[in-house]
Amino acid sequence: MYSKKFLKLIPYFLVSISINTISQIWAQNIYTIEKISPNGLITVSLTVPVDTTNNKNTQLSLRDDIPVTKKQVINVRCGHTKLKHDKSGNWLLPTTCNKVTWQVKPELSDNKPIDLANQLTLRLKKAGWILFSESSSLLRIKHSESASVLTSTNNIPLLGATSTLYGWAIPPVGTAPEFYIIGQPETQQKIIADLPVTYVIDNPQQTNWSELQALHQKTLRYFTTILSLPADLPSNEKSLLLIWLGTEAKNKQVNGAAGRRSFIANYIYERNHRISTSDNMHSLLVIAHEQFHQYADMVRYKHPVDTSVWIEESLAQYYALKSMQKALSADEFEAIKNKSLSQDQNIYFKFSEIEQQIKENNYKNYSLLYSQGPKFWYAMDQALLSSSQGKYGLDSLLPVLINSDCQNGQLPAAFVQKANEIGGNQINNLLKQYVQ
Repeated sequence: MYSKKFLKLIPYFLVSISINTISQIWAQNIYTIEKISPNGLITVSLTVPVDTTNNKNTQLSLRDDIPVTKKQVINVRCGHTKLKHDKSGNWLLPTTCNKVTWQVKPELSDNKPIDLANQLTLRLKKAGWILFSESSSLLRIKHSESASVLTSTNNIPLLGATSTLYGWAIPPVGTAPEFYIIGQPETQQKIIADLPVTYVIDNPQQTNWSELQALHQKTLRYFTTILSLPADLPSNEKSLLLIWLGTEAKNKQVNGAAGRRSFIANYIYERNHRISTSDNMHSLLVIAHEQFHQYADMVRYKHPVDTSVWIEESLAQYYALKSMQKALSADEFEAIKNKSLSQDQNIYFKFSEIEQQIKENNYKNYSLLYSQGPKFWYAMDQALLSSSQGKYGLDSLLPVLINSDCQNGQLPAAFVQKANEIGGNQINNLLKQYVQ
């Protein structure tokens, strides 16, 4: 039996928990999927945190670190009042407003090729669900550092990658975006090297889905052997969401986009027959490329680095290629390796030059990161292996490379020092040829 003294403490304890919980909720940006119209129009709301109201200069905008190629947000309102929209793409939030609503007009993806790199919200009418892209669909409170979550009402099914107490986590601006599923797609769950993975596909009858999953799992396992996750990585930060969308072979377009813990990628199909693994090799490279980006972000948990676009993209492409050795047969790997590394040995621009072009919003030579990039890393890998009699390769130095800052489009100094200690002049010559 409880004493009267103890019983008197219970109400206060419960009130304390409630106040603490409410304070945590009020300190967050809470987004809610409120309604889906018959034609797929999505109504979204943002409950404005109490510390933001009464601020005369509060503005809403889409993420400014990811270019949006098509306008999808429409009809932004506070109650019945339509919010003013300036030329910079910002909406001014009234001081008395504590809830903003808007609508998202998804791109209808059935029967036409969609470039997934554009990160648009897509309506898959045949599949019966919506791919919701936060970078093109969620208005952010500018300069807000509050945590953000995505929820839904009216029994609208919502699936994300990282669960929290209040909904699915939304990454802060400056980090990789995230993708969500509205609806009830066919899913499968697997545990790969202690990482829970949820697989989603638009049409499992169009391809050998189990084979695609098995190939992805081999790729992910390989990445876990060369890079260790931090010991303090929370369990909910280990969950991954992989979304496959089909594209017909005749479109000759295979793309993908890596989110923070979710990513989207194409697979190839043909209407009259099932595509083989060898026909889908380019799709596998895209999947492995995006998975490397995502896994590297997990490795850097709480310790982001100041890196270069050319390093991130070319390294992901090379390790996507390396992972194919674990996923494919010897003959299949040799075929894709020769295709990636043997064609066109010219060095058109040094990577430091391409990096400067990117900073100037000039993407004319961006594709060289995916063709010239793997050739550079392969040459570095071979130079390290030959100089150390096979003892050290690029895998050995990868933790230093991805966890170190770099400047002016150059490789991290700590990485260059270690590479020079092993490879000497071979490394210096490669840096002069490709980077400096």
